[in-house]
Amino acid sequence: MVGINEWFTLGDHSLTEKDAHMVLTVFKNDNPLFYWLYTEKPDIVNGQIRVAIDYDYGIDPAKRTQTQKYLETLVKDMAAEAKQPYRTKYQKVCDIRDVLIYLLDEKGSHSESRDDRSVYGIVNDHAGDSEGYARFTQLLLNYMDIDNCFASGTYQGAPHCWNIVALDDGMKYNADMLLSDVISSPTSKTGDSTYTGKGKNTFNSTHTINTPMASDMNYFLIEISNRAALDYDTEAYRAKWLRGDVTWDEMINVTDIAGIAAHVKNKKALAPGLIKVADVNNDGAVNVADISLISANVKGIKPIPGNEPPRVVKVK
Repeated sequence: MVGINEWFTLGDHSLTEKDAHMVLTVFKNDNPLFYWLYTEKPDIVNGQIRVAIDYDYGIDPAKRTQTQKYLETLVKDMAAEAKQPYRTKYQKVCDIRDVLIYLLDEKGSHSESRDDRSVYGIVNDHAGDSEGYARFTQLLLNYMDIDNCFASGTYQGAPHCWNIVALDDGMKYNADMLLSDVISSPTSKTGDSTYTGKGKNTFNSTHTINTPMASDMNYFLIEISNRAALDYDTEAYRAKWLRGDVTWDEMINVTDIAGIAAHVKNKKALAPGLIKVADVNNDGAVNVADISLISANVKGIKPIPGNEPPRVVKVK
């Protein structure tokens, strides 16, 4: 059932019926916040298409606004929980996965409930099927500025959705969060990595991705470029930490100066693991020379050698 709607004349936009349906599908796939946009079977009559808000979500604007606020808060809170300093993109995707598996109850590959298939169900029920997982993961990845896209197709023949994520080498890899919702061991807090960072060669043995050639929009997906054939090499890249960042927040500022100064004056010792970080000039000692270098960096006089981009480097 659909609710609030507006008709658009296809000829005014030089669109065929398939083009119009495709535009709506692509828009929704790129914008998971628009969960209330009805795209399953849009009405096309006499050269016009009806763009409609799903009746269940659109009939009460106050409810939709409230859900939007809850959703934004949830994304920010979960992103904050997942965020750790000095991580590669692959590690960040794993961090998101590990937060998700503790929040959500999975409802299988494909649920008949529209709530389970959208971010609405994630917010209100903390549950979802593969589509709900993928659309909420898309929101988190977008918020953390990680290039990604929503993907649909099948898993072992059943309708299924997942994410495709651009990792540190610039190639795009598959990440199936619903299938990763398995604790790797009784004492572990991490999910299963079997379906994280996978290339086409591995992934295609269990998954089939939809294509741009599908005549039925239920099986349509735009072409996704730069998809890796092989699995991501988890040892090939590392995040490069900033010299002088003793607060370990990926920034150099006066707080770091104060921390090193307290160490030098024997007021408060730095943790053993931060001594190397504080030794900015790499001379084997932490002293006023290091404080001077950080001060010059903070004042914009001279950058600290070795702290220049990129923040993630290839190691093999």
